Amino acid sequence: MVHRARYFSSTVLLLACWVCVAVADITSGGSDVAIQCAPKRPSVCLLQTLDFPDPSADLILTGNEDKKTLNIRGGSVAGFRTSHCTAGLAKFEKLSIAQVGLRELCIAFGFVQVHAEHNHIRAMHVVGASSNTTTTTTSPYRLEVLKLSHNLLDRVDWIEPLHELRELHLDHNLISTLDMKHFAKLGRLQKLDLAHNRLNVIFSTHSELVLPELTFVELRNNTLTELNLHQWRFPALEQLELAANNLTSVIGLDRLEMLAQVSLAGNSWQCLALDTMLETLERNDVSVRDGDQDCAGIRNSSICCTVEPQQPTERVLQDELAKFPALLESYQAAERAFEAKLHQEVERFTAKVEQLKMAGAATVVTSTAAPVEDSAPGEGSPDGDDDGERQPRVEVPCECICSQAKLDELRTALTELDRKLDANEAMLVEVRDTQATSAIQTMLAKFELRFAVKRGEDKLGELRSMLAMLRAHVREQRS
Repeated sequence: MVHRARYFSSTVLLLACWVCVAVADITSGGSDVAIQCAPKRPSVCLLQTLDFPDPSADLILTGNEDKKTLNIRGGSVAGFRTSHCTAGLAKFEKLSIAQVGLRELCIAFGFVQVHAEHNHIRAMHVVGASSNTTTTTTSPYRLEVLKLSHNLLDRVDWIEPLHELRELHLDHNLISTLDMKHFAKLGRLQKLDLAHNRLNVIFSTHSELVLPELTFVELRNNTLTELNLHQWRFPALEQLELAANNLTSVIGLDRLEMLAQVSLAGNSWQCLALDTMLETLERNDVSVRDGDQDCAGIRNSSICCTVEPQQPTERVLQDELAKFPALLESYQAAERAFEAKLHQEVERFTAKVEQLKMAGAATVVTSTAAPVEDSAPGEGSPDGDDDGERQPRVEVPCECICSQAKLDELRTALTELDRKLDANEAMLVEVRDTQATSAIQTMLAKFELRFAVKRGEDKLGELRSMLAMLRAHVREQRS
């Protein structure tokens, strides 16, 4: 009996040691990680720190009975994959995990809220995102709020199965191209935040995108150059944020029937497109909630714009093309007249130059020498004989004398004349170079004038209609 007791005690001791080693291996460095929730809050599984470096390992949570929220406040977590959302995380309704270096994240069927801001998420694991599940009318997911701000996401196709989503925060990520078809099944979406991404193109391969409950769209601080809303049907949209992009125009704003506020500052609006857009916003009582600095703006706004010629319609181009022969003939006639006038000016200028040269030559003073007196008799010959005949008088011209002051004055006048000639030649070259530019600017000015006249006529027609209605109303009141 003593030996049996000793044998039994030894067996129990060995078994206990094996259990201790197994538990120690699980909790300190094995392939799986087991951790217990803090018991302070009854409905929240609070983990002050979690070290989970291997996303392929299993996560075992203990003490999470009746817990609906998992709150991970610190540590280092590599990622949660689909296996975690179907096992250890499946029972939670809310997941809060921020600033732990998370690179992968799964969405469990039972999640209602997920807060995973300020991580390094690049991959999302959503069952059905790449299968036919997205085409069905129902989805097993209950997720309503998803906040993934300040991560490294560059795609959104994984969002398609999350049909119950109300709020989606994807701001401060790396999304550059967005196909709105991925939101086609999110019929309950109310808030969409895509600010501070790299968006340069937003399009839709879906025939018509209908989001009946969407009230807020945030697109600020991207690189959009144009936005076409013709395929968007957002009947409840109230606020649209478009500031700080490179937008030149937005098409289809009149389709947003419930729009109340819009931000437009910090873009590259073309004045004609902006004028049309602001007119639409005024007509629909939509307020512009921001403005640019140091800009007078148009239509009582402070939104800056640049005056750029709009592309004319095909009809306008055809009309202008029909006028081209007459315009060309008129231009050639004007050019011939200009050449003739230029030739006259050159001849007149050359004549003045010759006149100045002749005037300068006339200032040279010439003089002749005084006459030589006859020699006395007997003094003309070396031998002193006087033959009684007079020698003829010879006039010897003296050297021409010009004062130095006159010469300097003449040189100065010629130098000034050369300078004026050079200046006139440069001016003529510049005039010839700017002829083509002037013709183009004139044509563009005509286009802008025609558009302005057309807008004025439309506005005048509206005023006349309003005046007629007012007169009819006054007559009714008098009668």
